[in-house]
Amino acid sequence: MGLAFAANFKPDVIALDIGPPDLTGYEIAQLLRATDWGKHAALIAAPGWGQAEDERRAKAAGFDRHLTKPIDIEEVRGALREVQTRHRATADQHSSGA
Repeated sequence: MGLAFAANFKPDVIALDIGPPDLTGYEIAQLLRATDWGKHAALIAAPGWGQAEDERRAKAAGFDRHLTKPIDIEEVRGALREVQTRHRATADQHSSGA
């Protein structure tokens, strides 16, 4: 249900838990990245664990950021600033014909 909602809404930023029922956050990230709109969305992994291997797996699955719970609001703000910067750069490339 969440994937169908995201496909209709096409959010710019998606924060995902890694351990939901049915599909893992890693699987969901891969499914999102396989869509035209999902290639450009910012994906934030929001698990309860944060070992180096967890971060590596998140990056390999297509996440842009890995923020371990409890997530500090400043980390969220930083991630959103990065997304905004990336979107501006992408828009500039498209408008310049690059």
